[in-house]
Amino acid sequence: MKSRAAGDYAAAASGIDDLSEKSPFRDYLYYVLADSWMQAGRNQKAIENLVKAQATFPGTASPGPGYGGYFRARSDYQLGVLYERTGQNKAALAATRRFLDAWAHADADLPELKDAQARAARLQASGDIPLR
Repeated sequence: MKSRAAGDYAAAASGIDDLSEKSPFRDYLYYVLADSWMQAGRNQKAIENLVKAQATFPGTASPGPGYGGYFRARSDYQLGVLYERTGQNKAALAATRRFLDAWAHADADLPELKDAQARAARLQASGDIPLR
């Protein structure tokens, strides 16, 4: 994690990857790993790890601290960004819509919410994605 704090996200990702396979907190570590790859500009690795994280997040009704719901929504936000960045507009809109549904009652002035709303409008305006 020192590498991450120092801004060397690729080195941090390598260390987190080794740790994530051994940890009982895989869901969280996959999320941090994906975020590190995203910060390092390795979009496809970030996407792969966010999808892996979503597959391991506990359900929102599972016992425990309840971080699964928070990270699932945040991972949908990040997937929307990454899919748009990589030209996967339909997947970007689907992830962004999941995020917006999860944050439907969030404060309207949150930067992530405003960004997701703008992304959804931009992707829908591109013409090849039907409105809901």
